[in-house]
Amino acid sequence: MDTLRSRSKPWAHGGGIEPPPLPHPESIVIMRTSFLVITTTLSIAALVTSVSAQDASAGDNRLFRENAPKFHKNFSAGEFEKNGPLVTPDVDVDSNNTKLMGRDNFVKRIERYSIPFPGLQLRDRLIIVDGNVAAVNYILQGQQRGPYGKIPATGNNVEAMSGEVFEFNPDGLMKKLTTITELDRLEAEINGRIKISEFLKISLLPNGRVSPDRLGKVRAMAAMFDKNFNDGHTDKNADLAAKSVRINADNTALVGRVALVEQRQRFKAAFPDMQIHDEYVLADGNRAAVEYVMEGTQTGPYTLADGSVLAATGKKVRVRGIDFMAFDGSGLLKELVVVHNENDFTAQLGP
Repeated sequence: MDTLRSRSKPWAHGGGIEPPPLPHPESIVIMRTSFLVITTTLSIAALVTSVSAQDASAGDNRLFRENAPKFHKNFSAGEFEKNGPLVTPDVDVDSNNTKLMGRDNFVKRIERYSIPFPGLQLRDRLIIVDGNVAAVNYILQGQQRGPYGKIPATGNNVEAMSGEVFEFNPDGLMKKLTTITELDRLEAEINGRIKISEFLKISLLPNGRVSPDRLGKVRAMAAMFDKNFNDGHTDKNADLAAKSVRINADNTALVGRVALVEQRQRFKAAFPDMQIHDEYVLADGNRAAVEYVMEGTQTGPYTLADGSVLAATGKKVRVRGIDFMAFDGSGLLKELVVVHNENDFTAQLGP
């Protein structure tokens, strides 16, 4: 995995919320059950609990793979209007919780970025295609040279992690789009709280090629992480990961099985009733993407990325996220990138 910029978070270094104590990595009993047995047992659950990609012929798959990268290439070239013919007339868009319908509204939505961020670049890291659905992990990079809401131009560099899910019709036109961008980080960079002196070098990473049987196992394993969370067994996710699993959770770099478990358990401390509803579970080669909705009631303190703590409010939240995963030859998780917009929490939990 390419090197991603990281930032410190209180929950990742002992401050703020203290997650439930976990055993030392060496004391965790690693599940020895074979990858075949685990994934065969879970495959039915993976199909039932999430929206599955429709089966695509080899020709359709090539078409979806050809069209998925075009959107960001056109955007980065400033040729926003070229994305219009790539979507259906009634395209359904959820762009960072702004919902709109129709081709014209979609084009206007993406064109607006040219005002605060002229020349903004969308650099793809991963493109995962499964059936008629594609998930894209990308980094947006640019400079704020125009007003962003009420914030005048600052000239500050911006760089934020993002994830998108494209659903295509049989003609290869996008009929549904979900976009999640770390707008909390973007705003912190605009305001100068986070400084970007040099942009990361981003290149498209390979997914690898695997057999259909292996692909099904990767998809089933990807679905298991949120199932364990929902069942109150987040600790079991350690069994599904390599010892040195690497995690980038909202630009915080973490390593190891314990860190993997803690990253999800912290939500249970603030939202004990939280459930994660997978909407798409996609697999492509040795990689997977899971797009989901988190829902819960805040009855405990929640620590934000800037270190501030939101006291329990009793309010409910509904937040979208997307995870990008890579699995090793043994079928264990070796890399995880988590994307969500923390502003979604503050907007719903604030006054």
